[in-house]
Amino acid sequence: HIKKYSIDLHSLMFEDYGTYHITVLLLFFIYQFIIRGCFHKYIPSMLTRMGAGIAFALLGCITQVLAQKFLLYDFLLLVEQVLTGTSCFLILPTSLEFTVAQSPEYMRGIMVGLCYFSFGIGYSCAFMLSHFVKTWYYYII
Repeated sequence: HIKKYSIDLHSLMFEDYGTYHITVLLLFFIYQFIIRGCFHKYIPSMLTRMGAGIAFALLGCITQVLAQKFLLYDFLLLVEQVLTGTSCFLILPTSLEFTVAQSPEYMRGIMVGLCYFSFGIGYSCAFMLSHFVKTWYYYII
């Protein structure tokens, strides 16, 4: 029983490690200042970047399932957060770029604000649903 508690505590430490946020921040700066500056001819299309982001998200989900199955391998949690951060980096800015490119000139600010609003509502609903499921599961046990 003591070993299981130490594994859960260790997994909790790795889940809050911040690898996801560090990955997004580093990739953003590398893309903005190095890739766009030096290799602007070789940047793939928006559809290719979004497809790669979805592939990274799928790999992140598979890694998360493997990390839950094999609790002893904490490295899988780091890999999962890096894959999820990479998918977020590829999908979110590209979707905003696509929204700006496809909206009329005088509605671009409204459309970007609507995108941010929908992201916020989605995150809020996911948080509330997650909190509800956790408390419901706690009361059932």
